[in-house]
Amino acid sequence: VALLYPLLTAAFLLLPINQMGEPIIPAEAADPFDPINGRVAMAIMLVSLPVILVVHWHKKNNQLIAVEKQKSVAELELLKQQINPHFFFNTLNNLYALCLKKSEQAPEVVLQLSELMRFVVYQGQKPTVSIHEEIKYIEDYVNLQSLRLKNKLDFTLKKSIDDNEAPIAPLLLIILVENAFKHGIEASSEKSELSIAIHLEDNQLIFRCINSIALSSTDSQRLNHQSNGVGLENLKKRLILLYPNRHKIDLQQSENSYTATLSIDLSEQQVDRL
Repeated sequence: VALLYPLLTAAFLLLPINQMGEPIIPAEAADPFDPINGRVAMAIMLVSLPVILVVHWHKKNNQLIAVEKQKSVAELELLKQQINPHFFFNTLNNLYALCLKKSEQAPEVVLQLSELMRFVVYQGQKPTVSIHEEIKYIEDYVNLQSLRLKNKLDFTLKKSIDDNEAPIAPLLLIILVENAFKHGIEASSEKSELSIAIHLEDNQLIFRCINSIALSSTDSQRLNHQSNGVGLENLKKRLILLYPNRHKIDLQQSENSYTATLSIDLSEQQVDRL
């Protein structure tokens, strides 16, 4: 720019503004080769460089956002793949046992397991599903688990929902239910209780899962695992990715029960952008 400023000045003199009166060029007789005209070149640089830098920064920032987005999608997909598969393996083993006994429950188990797998394979890959579909999956899961438990399960489900089509990321709520079975109900040697309450109003979701626990010498270690297991860590990471600053999870343990409460603000759906 410093070497070619005479050419820039000559081009500047062609602008219509120089025909309206005295030229803006300060040199005598508007001589484009006068060194004083270098100030015009410097002015051009001072005006143009910030614009160029802002455009360049914006482009780089968009590239970084795209990379972070791809990273979030990859991490989210990996977390989805880590959804507890032990339930399916255990159910297949129980199904095999029912078939050997020629139990009348076997066809029902096959049908329910098929519905669950269909949801995981197809609906689970979508950014969102309706809250109605997510609850239906939970009900099918609990019903199937009840068939394979050695001891009776007292299950209650309370729903208060103002919009059955409200969108939610799939396979989120089920993790708390899986956790209740794996670390509380399945480990019990007596009758167990499971209570689920779902409240949705004005896109504010509150999901509460309460399961009974049986006291034993290993309870403290087992319940600590229930609070810090892989499933809950998976859930927390997905919530951070899907509902940043719009969720809260609370875990409480009493003498004979374990309570997990999850609150999510569904009003600003960001899942579609991931």
